[in-house]
Amino acid sequence: MANEALSRCVIEGNVTNIVHDLTNFNLDWMEALRKKYSNKDFTEVFEKYINN
Repeated sequence: MANEALSRCVIEGNVTNIVHDLTNFNLDWMEALRKKYSNKDFTEVFEKYINN
């Protein structure tokens, strides 16, 4: 199945640039998620599980 998908894939442009752009996109996405969720206060959740 993966081989069929790859055989239908058409890459236009320099593969190095494509991989670089995809890597940067993924790193930016992960950093945005970390910033979004790392600042949450989970005190209520922790107290719920500690007290039960």
